[in-house]
Amino acid sequence: MKTENIQTIIIILFILIILLFAGMIAPRFFRGMEMTKWDSAILKMAPIESAINTFLQNTSQYPATLEDLIYDPQITGWAGPYLKENQLYDPWNRLYIYNPNGTYNPGTYDLISYG
Repeated sequence: MKTENIQTIIIILFILIILLFAGMIAPRFFRGMEMTKWDSAILKMAPIESAINTFLQNTSQYPATLEDLIYDPQITGWAGPYLKENQLYDPWNRLYIYNPNGTYNPGTYDLISYG
């Protein structure tokens, strides 16, 4: 009878230790996954920036919206589409935020993902 009680206590302690370690490791794992999305968001900005710069070279102005990179805005020199529509979305499936007036980057444009 005492052996069964001791075994039960050992099993309960073993389960508690496993749950404690899982509680310590799980947040780090999920934080790492979120950083991977941020890294991906930054990488996905590169083709958009390239398309904006090509648009600027072709038309001598920044696009008014990101959609101008896909659909002809009836501007002289437009030679697009410069991107596919699915390239305008970040890893959270939200449109990148584009400001042609550059609040954070005066004199140029802002391209932002809030995740």
